[in-house]
Amino acid sequence: MINGLHILQEAVNHYKQWFAAESAESLQLALQHACEQTLTEINNLYRQYTEHQLAEHAVQHCHRLLTNMHNTLHEERPADSMLLDILATMIEQYELSYESYLLRTSTLSRYAEKKLREAVLSRLNSVLLILRQKNIPAVYLAELSSAINSLFTVGKLPELKFSHRHYLHTFLTALEEMAADQRNKDWTTRFLHILINYNFNHIGFFNRWKERQASLLSNEHRHQKNLSLLQKQEEDLQFHIPVPTYSYDPLRPSLATYMQDYIRTTLDAITTEIEENPSLDEEPILSTLNSHEMTLCFHYGYRVKLFRYPTKREAAKAFSRYVKSKTGKKISYKTLEKFDQPVLEAASYSIYKKFSEILVQLKRDFGL
Repeated sequence: MINGLHILQEAVNHYKQWFAAESAESLQLALQHACEQTLTEINNLYRQYTEHQLAEHAVQHCHRLLTNMHNTLHEERPADSMLLDILATMIEQYELSYESYLLRTSTLSRYAEKKLREAVLSRLNSVLLILRQKNIPAVYLAELSSAINSLFTVGKLPELKFSHRHYLHTFLTALEEMAADQRNKDWTTRFLHILINYNFNHIGFFNRWKERQASLLSNEHRHQKNLSLLQKQEEDLQFHIPVPTYSYDPLRPSLATYMQDYIRTTLDAITTEIEENPSLDEEPILSTLNSHEMTLCFHYGYRVKLFRYPTKREAAKAFSRYVKSKTGKKISYKTLEKFDQPVLEAASYSIYKKFSEILVQLKRDFGL
């Protein structure tokens, strides 16, 4: 197959030699004809292989030579855009014909990378404008943009490979279809499903998802509710298994794997905490008192032995765990232990009034 490239090389040399003398149109036609002849000759030579392994090796070697030739032409100054375009078209036809033989880790020519970058970022910017209107978290979209731009940045991992061209086209098409959907849906969940199905396993995106998960769980505060939320997410993931051939970063585990590991670890931690502290999920008492009023109630309640605990600290810890202030917050047991009269003076009037009302009602109801 390698021998077939001499047709193309001679045509390129002729193009360069006669570029100033011949018309651009005639040179273009001659070069296109040479590309067609080269592909035909390559195909004829390919058919002569009787062993699959030899054919595969020849296809991959030929692709590397074509890529190197294209890179050499791209690095020339000034670079000839027509020459680069025609050769790029030929290489794409070659890749289409022999795609099953090519390694997914093969590199694209720098010219192909440049063209791919222009096409991908144009589509990405357009789809992001619409996705922002669907109230998908801004951090998700920012991480998506950063990750795709990173593919085209030299020195950053993962490196752009041959497999990314097909991956990015398919992945962006899925996002564009979702963006065009006018129905009223939970777009954040659907967005996540696309990223899971197409294995957008960028570690930065996973970290943003993990941070949002932590925020959702802390907002719930209730362990049983958190368990239910996580169990539902775990079940949901089982229905969204990524296609093996698609991957943002082929060297990393899938996004679904990252998510499943996080959910399982968090579930285990919550389950262990509930087992060690059975009272964690008991419903707290909601009061109408502020922290100072609660401190006074606890202080005098402990003095008259309302609480059956051997020490004031133990009583304060129990009181703190089960009684919330009017703002819905639990008061620290350390706060309840303190008895700072100047600080508590204002609250003493309201508590005295409430206790007085209790005494009045006791007298009325029981004739005391």
